[in-house]
Amino acid sequence: MRFDEHFVRGALSELVSVSGLFPQDPQFSVDSRTIQKGDIFFALSGVRVDGHDFLAQAVQRGAGGLCVAADKKHLLDAFDKKTLATLFVLVVPDTQYALIRFATVWRMQFDYPVVAITGSVGKTSTKELLAHVLDVQGVRYLASHGNQNTKIGIALNMIRMRASHTAAIFEVGINKRGEMAKLANMLRPTTAVITNIGHSHMEGLGSVGDIALEKRDIFKYFTPESIGIINGDQSLLSAVGYVHPVLKFGSKTTNQIQARKIYIGGTQTSFSLKIYKEKYTIALTNLHEGIVFNALAVAAVAHLLKVPNDIIVKALGNPPVVHGRFETCTGTVQYGP
Repeated sequence: MRFDEHFVRGALSELVSVSGLFPQDPQFSVDSRTIQKGDIFFALSGVRVDGHDFLAQAVQRGAGGLCVAADKKHLLDAFDKKTLATLFVLVVPDTQYALIRFATVWRMQFDYPVVAITGSVGKTSTKELLAHVLDVQGVRYLASHGNQNTKIGIALNMIRMRASHTAAIFEVGINKRGEMAKLANMLRPTTAVITNIGHSHMEGLGSVGDIALEKRDIFKYFTPESIGIINGDQSLLSAVGYVHPVLKFGSKTTNQIQARKIYIGGTQTSFSLKIYKEKYTIALTNLHEGIVFNALAVAAVAHLLKVPNDIIVKALGNPPVVHGRFETCTGTVQYGP
């Protein structure tokens, strides 16, 4: 069976007539434990767990449909005909590929800004801070859940995109060569951020130079209107020629979005934020320079999204607490035996 865009669109149309979920409110799930009533459960076969073993559990929890692999179709015989008649059932050669194609086709219908955030560190913190800025602005947007930054996580979040959103923010993570280009092709971001390049995932990506090369593939499918955002303090990113416009952030004066006079001491981190020619003072109740660069990346994206500078400054001055990121821990440390 040829499994292409025409097949996907046909299946989407059938979902509309059978479940009433599409195109207004599609919800897919790959975890039977978190199924909500009406969700379409995609049974993915993993290294240790096969979703096909949990088809019954998904139905018991209220799944409105099942997507199963052709070679596991016989498992549907365990359901009585009356139950199957209430479900949308899609049989495909490869359920993971089907999920990716559904998400890719779904994303095609939206023309609002889609922001992808990648980098060796700071992805989740930057995404959550940008979401906070948009909250303060009072607009409706989509932000991917937690750190769901793999192809499966990205696909599930892409299907959450709605026409009522004004923007969508995705975190993108990789751990092997060639992966970024595939994710970029799937997501097709209109704006992308590389927070920094470091030594994470060295085993799967090689040297720091190799990591930078791979991360830059987030820009691979940019259109002429797309703009990349990079850490201008890192030569691995800034000393590269790009075929698309680039907005740089960092502490150097060559960056369009700058942090000057960074001071870390007492109970806060303060710096002078420069958005092109405009200057603002930011004070954060966090003692870490990393949050400054996250704030710069967010200011760059928000500026491109036409968020007023006063909203950006207000939001950055009162950042959200992201669990496991920049949290202050108190207690007693004992040295020695």
